Amino acid sequence: MVCFATPGSGLRLRCAKRVAMCSSAGGGQRFDLVTLGNVVVDVLVPMAGFPVVAGGHQDLRGGGVALSPGGASNALIVGSRLGMHTSAVDWLGEDAFGDFLLSKLSSLGVGTDGIERRPGQSLACVILVSESGDHTFIASNEKPTAQFDPHISSDSALKSLPSSFTSTISNANALLVDGYALDDLPFITLLGAVRNQPPTPFPQKPKKQKGATTNDGYFNNRFNSHKSTDVNSGSIHKQQLVPSERPTKT
Repeated sequence: MVCFATPGSGLRLRCAKRVAMCSSAGGGQRFDLVTLGNVVVDVLVPMAGFPVVAGGHQDLRGGGVALSPGGASNALIVGSRLGMHTSAVDWLGEDAFGDFLLSKLSSLGVGTDGIERRPGQSLACVILVSESGDHTFIASNEKPTAQFDPHISSDSALKSLPSSFTSTISNANALLVDGYALDDLPFITLLGAVRNQPPTPFPQKPKKQKGATTNDGYFNNRFNSHKSTDVNSGSIHKQQLVPSERPTKT
Protein backbone atom coordinates (compact mmCIF):
# COMPACT_ATOMS: atom_id res chain seq x y z
CA MET A 1 0.00 0.00 0.00
CA VAL A 2 1.36 3.42 -0.97
CA CYS A 3 -0.27 6.58 0.40
CA PHE A 4 0.33 10.05 -1.03
CA ALA A 5 -0.64 12.75 1.48
CA THR A 6 -1.12 16.33 0.34
CA PRO A 7 0.37 19.09 2.55
CA GLY A 8 -1.96 19.89 5.42
CA SER A 9 -4.14 16.79 5.04
CA GLY A 10 -2.52 14.95 7.96
CA LEU A 11 -2.97 11.26 8.79
CA ARG A 12 -6.54 10.59 9.85
CA LEU A 13 -7.29 8.06 12.54
CA ARG A 14 -9.35 5.92 10.18
CA CYS A 15 -6.37 5.68 7.79
CA ALA A 16 -4.13 4.66 10.68
CA LYS A 17 -6.57 1.91 11.63
CA ARG A 18 -6.62 0.70 8.03
CA VAL A 19 -2.80 0.52 7.97
CA ALA A 20 -2.81 -1.37 11.27
CA MET A 21 -5.22 -3.92 9.78
CA CYS A 22 -2.69 -4.55 6.99
CA SER A 23 0.22 -5.07 9.38
CA SER A 24 -0.10 -8.84 9.44
CA ALA A 25 0.59 -9.18 5.72
CA GLY A 26 3.90 -10.58 4.54
CA GLY A 27 6.52 -12.50 6.46
CA GLY A 28 9.42 -11.67 8.73
CA GLN A 29 10.02 -8.44 10.61
CA ARG A 30 7.92 -5.74 8.96
CA PHE A 31 6.91 -2.13 9.54
CA ASP A 32 3.26 -1.16 9.66
CA LEU A 33 4.12 2.33 8.39
CA VAL A 34 7.20 3.81 6.72
CA THR A 35 7.53 7.41 5.52
CA LEU A 36 9.75 8.47 2.62
CA GLY A 37 11.27 11.95 2.93
CA ASN A 38 10.29 15.18 4.72
CA VAL A 39 11.56 14.40 8.22
CA VAL A 40 11.84 17.96 9.51
CA VAL A 41 12.44 19.77 12.79
CA ASP A 42 9.84 22.43 13.66
CA VAL A 43 11.14 25.50 15.52
CA LEU A 44 8.07 26.79 17.38
CA VAL A 45 8.12 30.51 18.22
CA PRO A 46 5.12 31.62 20.36
CA MET A 47 4.51 35.35 19.90
CA ALA A 48 1.90 37.96 20.87
CA GLY A 49 0.36 38.44 17.44
CA PHE A 50 0.63 39.51 13.81
CA PRO A 51 1.77 41.50 11.94
CA VAL A 52 5.47 41.20 12.65
CA VAL A 53 6.72 44.75 12.08
CA ALA A 54 10.27 45.46 10.91
CA GLY A 55 12.20 47.10 13.73
CA GLY A 56 9.45 46.26 16.23
CA HIS A 57 9.65 44.18 19.40
CA GLN A 58 7.54 41.36 20.81
CA ASP A 59 7.97 39.22 23.89
CA LEU A 60 7.90 35.45 23.57
CA ARG A 61 4.92 33.75 25.18
CA GLY A 62 4.88 30.70 27.38
CA GLY A 63 8.10 28.76 27.70
CA GLY A 64 9.72 30.40 24.69
CA VAL A 65 11.16 28.75 21.59
CA ALA A 66 10.74 24.96 21.39
CA LEU A 67 11.85 22.21 19.01
CA SER A 68 9.59 19.42 17.79
CA PRO A 69 9.72 16.74 15.07
CA GLY A 70 7.54 17.83 12.15
CA GLY A 71 6.56 16.94 8.61
CA ALA A 72 6.36 13.19 8.03
CA SER A 73 7.47 12.66 11.64
CA ASN A 74 3.94 13.50 12.79
CA ALA A 75 2.47 10.46 11.04
CA LEU A 76 5.19 8.20 12.45
CA ILE A 77 4.66 9.44 16.00
CA VAL A 78 0.88 9.04 15.76
CA GLY A 79 1.33 5.54 14.35
CA SER A 80 3.73 4.60 17.13
CA ARG A 81 1.25 5.80 19.76
CA LEU A 82 -1.43 3.65 18.11
CA GLY A 83 0.81 0.62 18.56
CA MET A 84 2.26 0.45 15.05
CA HIS A 85 5.83 -0.47 14.18
CA THR A 86 7.00 2.65 12.29
CA SER A 87 10.19 3.86 10.64
CA ALA A 88 11.47 6.88 8.70
CA VAL A 89 13.45 6.85 5.44
CA ASP A 90 15.29 10.10 4.75
CA TRP A 91 18.53 12.06 4.79
CA LEU A 92 19.48 14.25 7.77
CA GLY A 93 22.31 16.74 7.93
CA GLU A 94 25.27 16.31 10.25
CA ASP A 95 24.07 19.12 12.51
CA ALA A 96 22.37 19.74 15.87
CA PHE A 97 18.91 19.51 14.30
CA GLY A 98 19.73 16.10 12.87
CA ASP A 99 20.99 14.92 16.27
CA PHE A 100 17.78 16.19 17.89
CA LEU A 101 15.53 14.42 15.39
CA LEU A 102 17.31 11.08 15.72
CA SER A 103 17.20 11.22 19.51
CA LYS A 104 13.59 12.39 19.73
CA LEU A 105 12.19 9.94 17.20
CA SER A 106 13.98 7.05 18.90
CA SER A 107 12.62 8.07 22.30
CA LEU A 108 9.09 8.10 20.83
CA GLY A 109 9.42 4.57 19.47
CA VAL A 110 10.02 5.46 15.81
CA GLY A 111 12.63 3.43 13.93
CA THR A 112 15.60 5.38 12.57
CA ASP A 113 17.62 2.68 10.80
CA GLY A 114 16.37 4.08 7.47
CA ILE A 115 17.82 7.54 8.18
CA GLU A 116 21.19 8.46 6.66
CA ARG A 117 23.39 11.42 7.59
CA ARG A 118 25.28 13.67 5.19
CA PRO A 119 27.27 16.92 5.47
CA GLY A 120 25.04 19.97 5.55
CA GLN A 121 21.86 21.10 7.26
CA SER A 122 18.78 19.12 8.19
CA LEU A 123 15.42 20.34 6.93
CA ALA A 124 13.94 22.88 9.37
CA CYS A 125 10.79 24.98 9.55
CA VAL A 126 10.29 28.01 11.82
CA ILE A 127 6.64 28.37 12.87
CA LEU A 128 5.49 31.72 14.26
CA VAL A 129 2.37 31.18 16.41
CA SER A 130 0.25 34.04 17.76
CA GLU A 131 -1.76 33.98 20.98
CA SER A 132 -4.96 33.58 18.93
CA GLY A 133 -3.56 30.54 17.12
CA ASP A 134 -2.70 32.19 13.81
CA HIS A 135 0.58 30.96 12.39
CA THR A 136 2.97 31.21 9.48
CA PHE A 137 5.70 28.87 8.24
CA ILE A 138 9.25 29.91 7.35
CA ALA A 139 10.91 26.84 5.86
CA SER A 140 14.53 26.36 4.90
CA ASN A 141 15.18 25.75 1.22
CA GLU A 142 17.47 22.84 1.98
CA LYS A 143 16.26 19.64 0.32
CA PRO A 144 18.19 16.79 1.92
CA THR A 145 15.92 14.24 0.24
CA ALA A 146 16.70 15.42 -3.30
CA GLN A 147 19.75 13.28 -3.97
CA PHE A 148 18.81 11.87 -7.35
CA ASP A 149 18.91 13.06 -10.96
CA PRO A 150 15.32 13.18 -12.34
CA HIS A 151 16.55 12.15 -15.80
CA ILE A 152 18.03 8.78 -14.84
CA SER A 153 16.04 5.58 -15.19
CA SER A 154 14.12 4.13 -12.28
CA ASP A 155 16.48 1.12 -12.28
CA SER A 156 19.50 3.39 -11.79
CA ALA A 157 17.63 5.46 -9.23
CA LEU A 158 16.80 2.36 -7.24
CA LYS A 159 20.43 1.21 -7.32
CA SER A 160 21.55 4.64 -6.08
CA LEU A 161 19.38 4.40 -2.96
CA PRO A 162 21.29 3.53 0.24
CA SER A 163 20.80 -0.07 1.33
CA SER A 164 19.14 1.14 4.54
CA PHE A 165 16.48 2.85 2.39
CA THR A 166 15.68 -0.19 0.24
CA SER A 167 15.75 -2.55 3.22
CA THR A 168 13.30 -0.45 5.23
CA ILE A 169 10.99 0.15 2.25
CA SER A 170 10.98 -3.55 1.31
CA ASN A 171 9.72 -4.36 4.81
CA ALA A 172 6.94 -1.76 4.80
CA ASN A 173 3.28 -2.76 4.75
CA ALA A 174 2.38 0.87 4.01
CA LEU A 175 4.61 3.61 2.56
CA LEU A 176 3.54 7.23 3.15
CA VAL A 177 4.97 9.89 0.83
CA ASP A 178 4.26 13.31 2.33
CA GLY A 179 3.14 15.97 -0.14
CA TYR A 180 6.18 18.16 0.49
CA ALA A 181 8.48 15.21 -0.26
CA LEU A 182 7.00 15.09 -3.76
CA ASP A 183 8.78 18.39 -4.40
CA ASP A 184 12.08 16.87 -3.26
CA LEU A 185 12.00 13.42 -4.87
CA PRO A 186 11.67 12.93 -8.65
CA PHE A 187 8.57 10.81 -9.28
CA ILE A 188 10.59 8.24 -11.23
CA THR A 189 12.63 7.65 -8.06
CA LEU A 190 9.43 7.03 -6.12
CA LEU A 191 8.35 4.50 -8.73
CA GLY A 192 11.71 2.78 -8.58
CA ALA A 193 11.52 2.58 -4.79
CA VAL A 194 8.13 0.91 -4.65
CA ARG A 195 7.44 -0.87 -7.94
CA ASN A 196 9.08 -4.18 -6.95
CA GLN A 197 7.27 -4.43 -3.63
CA PRO A 198 4.75 -7.27 -3.25
CA PRO A 199 1.11 -6.18 -3.09
CA THR A 200 -0.48 -5.92 0.34
CA PRO A 201 -3.95 -7.49 0.59
CA PHE A 202 -6.63 -4.92 1.34
CA PRO A 203 -8.58 -5.70 4.55
CA GLN A 204 -11.70 -7.75 3.98
CA LYS A 205 -15.04 -6.16 4.79
CA PRO A 206 -16.44 -7.24 8.16
CA LYS A 207 -19.36 -9.64 7.87
CA LYS A 208 -22.73 -7.97 8.17
CA GLN A 209 -24.48 -8.87 11.41
CA LYS A 210 -28.06 -10.08 11.24
CA GLY A 211 -30.46 -7.17 11.48
CA ALA A 212 -27.71 -4.54 11.10
CA THR A 213 -27.92 -1.71 8.59
CA THR A 214 -25.03 -0.61 6.41
CA ASN A 215 -24.05 1.99 3.84
CA ASP A 216 -21.82 -0.41 1.90
CA GLY A 217 -23.40 0.65 -1.39
CA TYR A 218 -22.46 4.25 -0.71
CA PHE A 219 -18.87 3.36 0.17
CA ASN A 220 -18.48 1.05 -2.83
CA ASN A 221 -19.62 3.81 -5.16
CA ARG A 222 -17.34 6.38 -3.54
CA PHE A 223 -14.32 4.05 -3.50
CA ASN A 224 -14.78 2.94 -7.11
CA SER A 225 -15.00 6.58 -8.21
CA HIS A 226 -11.29 7.07 -7.60
CA LYS A 227 -10.57 6.02 -11.20
CA SER A 228 -11.94 7.51 -14.38
CA THR A 229 -11.03 6.97 -18.02
CA ASP A 230 -10.20 9.90 -20.27
CA VAL A 231 -12.16 9.12 -23.45
CA ASN A 232 -9.71 10.98 -25.70
CA SER A 233 -6.45 9.55 -24.38
CA GLY A 234 -7.61 6.34 -22.72
CA SER A 235 -5.47 7.20 -19.70
CA ILE A 236 -6.54 6.55 -16.13
CA HIS A 237 -6.60 9.44 -13.68
CA LYS A 238 -6.69 9.17 -9.90
CA GLN A 239 -9.41 11.40 -8.56
CA GLN A 240 -9.99 10.22 -5.03
CA LEU A 241 -7.86 8.07 -2.76
CA VAL A 242 -10.00 7.96 0.37
CA PRO A 243 -13.81 7.69 0.49
CA SER A 244 -15.63 10.70 1.89
CA GLU A 245 -17.10 10.60 5.34
CA ARG A 246 -20.32 8.66 5.78
CA PRO A 247 -23.32 10.98 5.23
CA THR A 248 -25.25 11.98 8.31
CA LYS A 249 -28.84 10.77 8.49
CA THR A 250 -31.46 13.23 9.75
